[in-house]
Amino acid sequence: MSNLQKLYNNIDNSQKNDFLWEILQQDERIERMFVEKFFQEWEAIRLNEPQKYDLKKLLKMIKEDALTISAELSELNFEDVDWDLWDDPGYYVPDYEVA
Repeated sequence: MSNLQKLYNNIDNSQKNDFLWEILQQDERIERMFVEKFFQEWEAIRLNEPQKYDLKKLLKMIKEDALTISAELSELNFEDVDWDLWDDPGYYVPDYEVA
């Protein structure tokens, strides 16, 4: 038995738990490893405790995204395609891919 293993076995479980908790809070990489190791338990907890959303903040974000998408879509012209700007690749391209 190695010295590390002897040390580990001699330390009280509550001290080991406290040490692990400190490490998990300080190191994101180790936190990810811990969650991956116990993923099923993590998912059960996550699904049983739905996230709380600020409805006003969420609706504001949705409206902002909708305005951005709407502005981008309004710039598209599907009826008057400018074929002069299209660069022919030199092989057959179906119409649905060109449009």
